[in-house]
Amino acid sequence: MADKPYEFSDEDMRRFIVNGHVTVKPDFPRSFHEQIYQQTKAIFESDGNPGNNLLPRIPEIQDVFDHPVVHGALSSLLGPDYIMHSHRHPHHNLPGSSAQTFHKDSYWGYQKVRHHCPHWVLAFYYPQDVVEAIGPSAVLPGTQYYNTQFHEEENVGVPLFGEAGTVTLLHFDLRHRAMANQTQKHRFMMKFEFVRMKPPSIASWQPETPAWQTIDWEPPLGNHEAMWQHIWDWLRGKNTETNGNRSSMNGDISALANQLHDSSEVASLDAAYALGAVGDISDSVVPTLIDVLRSDTEIISRSAAYGLGVVGETAVPALVDALSHSSESVRLNAMYALAQMDVSAREAVPALAIALRDSCVEVRRHATETLGTMGESAQDAVPALIDALDDSDDHVRFDTALALAQIGKPASEAVPALINALRDENRYVRFNASVALEWIGTPEAIDALLRFLSIFRWCHTSTRTSTF
Repeated sequence: MADKPYEFSDEDMRRFIVNGHVTVKPDFPRSFHEQIYQQTKAIFESDGNPGNNLLPRIPEIQDVFDHPVVHGALSSLLGPDYIMHSHRHPHHNLPGSSAQTFHKDSYWGYQKVRHHCPHWVLAFYYPQDVVEAIGPSAVLPGTQYYNTQFHEEENVGVPLFGEAGTVTLLHFDLRHRAMANQTQKHRFMMKFEFVRMKPPSIASWQPETPAWQTIDWEPPLGNHEAMWQHIWDWLRGKNTETNGNRSSMNGDISALANQLHDSSEVASLDAAYALGAVGDISDSVVPTLIDVLRSDTEIISRSAAYGLGVVGETAVPALVDALSHSSESVRLNAMYALAQMDVSAREAVPALAIALRDSCVEVRRHATETLGTMGESAQDAVPALIDALDDSDDHVRFDTALALAQIGKPASEAVPALINALRDENRYVRFNASVALEWIGTPEAIDALLRFLSIFRWCHTSTRTSTF
């Protein structure tokens, strides 16, 4: 094994930003992965799919994610304080299966903010050798940034090949599918999810060149230099830093505003990010984007939200005003824009706390998500988040508990409510409540967490044929 955690190179990060995936391989012996494969096959034959209990049933899989290569890659993308989410799933591609359709993963039936910057990462681990005939996962590079579909039924995609032990990390919103298994072998892929807990303040890898470098290969879809540069700078903990003279774009603002209404999401996003990059030096950009935010066309309105997110703090007052707009769609997309800003939206905390009581459930969901991305800066919203733990909507409660975890120690007054949430009917609310207690870390929180884990601990060797 490596002596120190692996860090992305600049090229690794650029390819992840543009394509949405990167593959790494820990240096375990083949026998290690063969053992995991055989254990998985035996569990499926005796008890069926273990679902979220995959890791307790096969604890050795944790070694894959603890390996310096995999841990280092995840840290490069999500920061060193990321968490493994409780949702994990072994995908069993049976002999003779047909291919799936391309899709983006939901959040277990929920719809959350689709961040362009990496807040959530999928990990696909193969415990056996994978070639195209056995039905690997395939991805559509670059689609993590789009809501529209691009003739996916005509696109085979890029198969994720690899030897046993291969781990591919994906932007959570990258479109993917399982390919047809044309063999008589059983193909297993273990899917895990990882969540960023803190907004980046510094780069989690060692950039050789601080500025974004134009790619020297053909992009998979559009050439989104402004968007890629913004994500690069965000990952470095910096505000957007353009390579050129931003003031030279002033004369193009009118043309870019018209381009926002383009029927192509590719063109509309390009305009949004270009406008966002000059939003702090032009008084006309924020009003222009706010006007487009009110569009009846969802893709155009969402593009404006991304542009406002790039503008950052300068756009917060206008977005706070939009949170009281009579249209649910306008309130939702204003919330979407604030969710892209992390700590830059901290002045919106009082309005976001009020939005936790909005009549529109999607606005409430986005409010909790946005407060979580701000971390400790959202601590004034803790009383409102405590109330939101009793929301009738599972997703609001789920995101509320995660937001309290991301706020951390300043959310200590939420401990009693989080202890109650450990008995929530939703499994993911319970998990996020346990994470929040861990991250708050007071003696009361840790005592409650340990009791919860003791009560619900899992015996990984108990099966239908071995109950003692």
